[in-house]
Amino acid sequence: MTFSSSAPKKKSPISGGHNLARFYETIDKFPLRQVKDLNITDQTAPSRDIENHICKDVLEPVSNLLEKLMDNRYPMLSKCLKWKYRKKIEKMRHKYFDNQRTGEVFKKFKTYRLLLYKMNPTSI
Repeated sequence: MTFSSSAPKKKSPISGGHNLARFYETIDKFPLRQVKDLNITDQTAPSRDIENHICKDVLEPVSNLLEKLMDNRYPMLSKCLKWKYRKKIEKMRHKYFDNQRTGEVFKKFKTYRLLLYKMNPTSI
């Protein structure tokens, strides 16, 4: 499971993740015993680097080509769509093409954990 790290007070550029303290509080309400709680963030963070490379090396050039194609073939439609969806386009470009989805950023703002719980034998 991915959890939001409690260390930084700055907003994470990578959205999502559960609140780890709240998760532990919720688990404590159930008859469960923790068997394992492994922090595997360092092992999973390189997949974020791959995701970032795909965004920068594949998605961004394809996006730019599609934009040029639309500008060339349908200039008025392209201009209207860019104006109408300018906030969404800017948000998408910022989210996926600004090198903010790296493994280092993930390690700073998130924690990825392998959790294993067992039912307490007294509650069965």
